[in-house]
Amino acid sequence: MTTGIRTLRVALHQKRTVYRIIEIESASSLHDLAEAIMASFDFDFEHPFGFYSSDKPDKMRQQQPMYELFADTGQKTDAKSVQNTKVADVFAKAGHAMTLLYDYNAKWLFHVEMTGAGAKAAGKRYPRMAGSKGDAPDQYPDDFDI
Repeated sequence: MTTGIRTLRVALHQKRTVYRIIEIESASSLHDLAEAIMASFDFDFEHPFGFYSSDKPDKMRQQQPMYELFADTGQKTDAKSVQNTKVADVFAKAGHAMTLLYDYNAKWLFHVEMTGAGAKAAGKRYPRMAGSKGDAPDQYPDDFDI
């Protein structure tokens, strides 16, 4: 099913009680999904990122499938494109999860799990945040070392 929407629960990896429910068109790209996730957590969208099968930072770039912005910028990587990969191709069934690593220096990790699929609702714009729990952390806390 590549039409309609996907519903995804996106939780902070280190604190899974803080999460956002994102609804996005199935034909949207992983790049669009990452942008929607960052917006839902009030983060700037200005750093490289990737979606990974592993949730262990030291193993992420060793396990397939993986999708990275680097693949779209011409850098050497074994990953697939985030701009040319549809959400529906990665999140094909409920329960499937990946880890989003955003900002390779700060290492923000998000657990992204598909919770459902359905038809687009009339009058709604996608992507959209359909629910949330907990306050988003500061993207650049006072003790953040740049």
